[in-house]
Amino acid sequence: MKRYGNLYEKICSMDNLYLAFQHAKKGKGWYKEVQQIREAMGLSQEDVSAGLMSAKALSRFENDENYPNSYMMQILFERVGKSLRHFIFMLSKSEYEYHLWRRDTVAQILRGDSVHHVIYQGHKGKYIDKKLHWQFCTFWQGFLDNNLEQMQNAIVCTVKNYPNQLTMRNCLSMEEISYILLFVEKKLTVHPDKWQEEYAQIRFLLNYVERMFDSEEIVEIYGRAVYVFGTYMDTPDINEKILFYKKAIELKRRNFKIEGLDRLLEGIILEFQKINQQAPKDYEQMLNMLRKIKAEFHIDDYTFWQIKPTYEVYLLNEVLKIYRQEKNKAIKEIAQKCCSEKTYRALENGMRDANDGTLAVLFDELEIKLGIYNADIITDNYADLILVDKIKMVGKRAVQGEELQLLEHLVQTLGDKAEYAQNRQFVECMRDIALYLDEKITAEQYRERLKYTLSYTISECCADNTKHFLTRVELMLMYYTAILSRKSGNSEKGMEIVNELWEQLIQSTVRLEDRDQEAAVLMILRKNLSTDIFRYDEALKIATEGIEYCFNSGDASKLYNFLFEIGWIYNELIQEKNIFMKPQCRKYFEYALCISEMFYIERNASIIRKYLS
Repeated sequence: MKRYGNLYEKICSMDNLYLAFQHAKKGKGWYKEVQQIREAMGLSQEDVSAGLMSAKALSRFENDENYPNSYMMQILFERVGKSLRHFIFMLSKSEYEYHLWRRDTVAQILRGDSVHHVIYQGHKGKYIDKKLHWQFCTFWQGFLDNNLEQMQNAIVCTVKNYPNQLTMRNCLSMEEISYILLFVEKKLTVHPDKWQEEYAQIRFLLNYVERMFDSEEIVEIYGRAVYVFGTYMDTPDINEKILFYKKAIELKRRNFKIEGLDRLLEGIILEFQKINQQAPKDYEQMLNMLRKIKAEFHIDDYTFWQIKPTYEVYLLNEVLKIYRQEKNKAIKEIAQKCCSEKTYRALENGMRDANDGTLAVLFDELEIKLGIYNADIITDNYADLILVDKIKMVGKRAVQGEELQLLEHLVQTLGDKAEYAQNRQFVECMRDIALYLDEKITAEQYRERLKYTLSYTISECCADNTKHFLTRVELMLMYYTAILSRKSGNSEKGMEIVNELWEQLIQSTVRLEDRDQEAAVLMILRKNLSTDIFRYDEALKIATEGIEYCFNSGDASKLYNFLFEIGWIYNELIQEKNIFMKPQCRKYFEYALCISEMFYIERNASIIRKYLS
């Protein structure tokens, strides 16, 4: 074994890792996989590139001769039915600011805020694709001005034969489909009698999404398409609508997606009423609970139509700074390798972007292996990342035994790559969590395993978290270290660990919603530890923020924890006054129970039932 910075790897693997991930921020090494998917689906380069670029330009991406920017990369992945949700992208500060501008612009428009012109005033770097930028500005300006012709022209920019009938050879991204759905909704809001002109198109999109996208990728866009179909298509076939609604609702529930679920429930209940039938009671119960929760915690509905990147984000300048500090190197010492001290300071502060040559020198000097931050494991096989996602999904649902079987399958599919330090760390991290939660190992045994698993990539168990840029898996291990401190009665120590991790997140320019996996688990542990040390006001504040966060991110997998905590704290305060389970306290447990049943988290549901009884 040979040591490379803080990462141990087999010597034979390092060259491949470097080649695969030195350009991880641009997606190098991954479009080859998309090429294989494209060919397996029988799609040509012309099919996938139509309206975006020439087939020759796409060929250069597939042959690693050139690299698309992050937005183009997402669209290309989605046009072959995949997404970048498994990945973390390394972006420059200016590139990230452009991402935020797009997102905030859409949010302001959908909220009805005062927006007059969709114009980007920031730094215009090479990360801005001229065609996609024009499409975005033109579409949303048309949306603002209720200009249907302008909105349609924006769609035609990349979907060339629209509004003529689309075919399965029209490769469409989720963003392009969202544009079409928004256009149809805007048109039929003004001209509801013209629904027949759009019926075949929306029916096609429903079929297209089902056939072209993986199950996880289907969830968001399928729900939007069903909503438009159910709301605006005045078809007499009510049963067809009900079947679409049921499928969309089930996809949301199976994948912990809460965004827009209440709209789908409203739609299916209305269709049952049209045929004088009673909707299933669980649908009505779910809708009532969602309405109560959203009303109590002031949750907006504008996020239903948001078009968001599916990947998480790290900033390159922040990675450079933390790695330099971890190695105790001065700015002058690093700068002399590639640029002036003034230039390096500007790079580290995010005030300017570095070219690829400068970044390569800096990554080499600071021993930064971008591949360890690219995803939860190191692999060149997209199917491995899908399996990782399934393992994490099973972990959320707390299905005893199944997680261990999937981990064993992952080890087999990884082959020799299972011995990479980061891959061993992920497998052992997930395995030990499952064993501990299923009470197959003691807290003391788990503590020793945590130390050992952390040592694969962090010396001395990361004594100073503020000087190490943690991967998602490393953060998860530190998270469970804090949990064990809590279990052993040392909540103050646990809070110290969590506060260090939380500081890393909130000091970053990156918003919490772009680091959602890390943010959610830390919010849960912070409110638990605050409760342990009787900081009830602080715990209630965190729980309330956590509920809003879950709705805004659309991920309901952690919502139960925040709702239950509020009920538990109020119950503790009430019991101090010798009053037990007043209705205003009990309702939070009922919220948490409904959410657990809604998303099939039976372990949590059974705990609440016992607590209520």
